[in-house]
Amino acid sequence: MENLYPLFLEKIYILNPSQAFQILYKWAEKSFLKKSHTDKIFVLRDINLKEIYEYIPLHQLPVSYGGELPQLEQYWFNFN
Repeated sequence: MENLYPLFLEKIYILNPSQAFQILYKWAEKSFLKKSHTDKIFVLRDINLKEIYEYIPLHQLPVSYGGELPQLEQYWFNFN
């Protein structure tokens, strides 16, 4: 299956995923994802914020994660 889709990426960081995602990702990792792809996907579970800084620079993180970017929610459309 890994030959059916192209994957061009540098890295993907998934922060505090749900239990359902973790189960699906583990299955996909064992079933059909190439090692070269899984080496670029970082699933960071139950981490403290200092660990995130080892992977992601502060200027690329929102304030809620201790970074320097503004909260993106302020740009969302209010449906209420």
